[in-house]
Amino acid sequence: MTTNGRERARAQIKSAVEAGRPVVLRGSMGVGKTFLLSETLAVLRKDGWTCTTINANVATSTIPFGPLAEFAPDDEVSNQPALL
Repeated sequence: MTTNGRERARAQIKSAVEAGRPVVLRGSMGVGKTFLLSETLAVLRKDGWTCTTINANVATSTIPFGPLAEFAPDDEVSNQPALL
C-alpha cells in the first residue's frame, strides 16, 4: 500500500527532517496522518536515520512535557545531554 498523491507531503517531511526542523502532522481523524508518517519514517530509516514518534494522550496530559518523559534521564544528575 502506498500513499497515492502524498509524494509532495512525504518529500516535505523528509526535507524538514534532513534540515533539522521539527515535524508536526495535524489534521482531522481519518485523513491518513499515521499512514503518511509511517511510510515517511520507513524511507528515512532506509536512508540511515534513527526515528521515533511520540503521542500526547490522556495518560501523559498531567505530566509536564509528558510525551517526552521517556527521553528524560532517570536521575537528576546525568552526564548525558538532554534531548529536547
